[in-house]
Amino acid sequence: MGLFNKKGGDGAHSCPTQDLSEQAQEPAVGGMSFYTFNMIISGAAAAFVILVILAFMMMHVTHFSNPKHQGNIMRVSLFIPIYVLISWLSLAFPVVYPYIKPWVHVFEAWSLCSFFLLLSEYLAPNQRERDAYLAAKNIPKKKGTMRGHKWFQVRWILVFQYPVVAFLIAILTDITQAAGVYCIFSGGIHFAKFWLHLFNMISLVLVFLTLLQVFKHLKPELAVHNAMLKFIAFKIIIFLTVVQSIIFWILEDHTDVMNPSSTMTWADFHIGIPNMLPCLEMVPLSLFFVWAYHWGTYSKSRRADDESNSAVPHYQGGFLGWRAFLEMLNPSGLFRGIIYAFKLVLRKSV
Repeated sequence: MGLFNKKGGDGAHSCPTQDLSEQAQEPAVGGMSFYTFNMIISGAAAAFVILVILAFMMMHVTHFSNPKHQGNIMRVSLFIPIYVLISWLSLAFPVVYPYIKPWVHVFEAWSLCSFFLLLSEYLAPNQRERDAYLAAKNIPKKKGTMRGHKWFQVRWILVFQYPVVAFLIAILTDITQAAGVYCIFSGGIHFAKFWLHLFNMISLVLVFLTLLQVFKHLKPELAVHNAMLKFIAFKIIIFLTVVQSIIFWILEDHTDVMNPSSTMTWADFHIGIPNMLPCLEMVPLSLFFVWAYHWGTYSKSRRADDESNSAVPHYQGGFLGWRAFLEMLNPSGLFRGIIYAFKLVLRKSV
């Protein structure tokens, strides 16, 4: 018998089964089933969040005076509407949940890398200037110090490993689910779900700790850009995804709290509630995000006041910001970052 057991097998650790299309026997809220209530409440919250972020993007694309900074800001913000949309689709169509939910982490990885690239832009506009600046800094370690540019290169590797890991995990999740060895119904170690979630969690926590280290050692350089406020606005979202994932894993496999009842089905407990929470949480967090990444910093009048020369910055977003939207959707920065990380790994292994 292999590590993973197929659903419905005869082994001691065969995957249990649940009917994801099952309807509750009794209404839960005001004559409505919890599923219907959840669809309405979560759908309204998700729609609000999407409209808030779209309005936020429109303000940036119509004040697009710094393409490198604002392109990364918009890529970071893109995670929020994608997150609530996938969450709502997951609770609305529980059967497709195991196939689409892992792709949240792919977009999460893209946003985290975009945030790291934004911090890199704050330090210096290009890699050569950034390395030259950081080379003059000594980063303290447990034993001795490390040259700043070498230290930053290690941080680069730790951040850009996540999109590769997240993409592979999303692919493997879909494959193992189709093969019957993923087992959405159990978090036991005999199924692929446990290991894929574990590897994703480790990879994500590495990025999280790396960003904390960057702020710790480069605080003076980043403070002028209010980078900590921006990090907090994004960190809360990532923190909630991690904590809630751990909490639901404990509740699902180690307690009887989420057992089906006459008003709540298995899908309501295990898919509906975990995906309802992000939709509701993003309502206030999207507003906080808009405040933290306000477009006013990039208005012509504001930037002209901040510039030492007399040249007034101009907006480069095009009609209704079409150029800015294309820049936001351009993944070349992510691919270059991944390739550079691989080059650094190969250089250090030689």
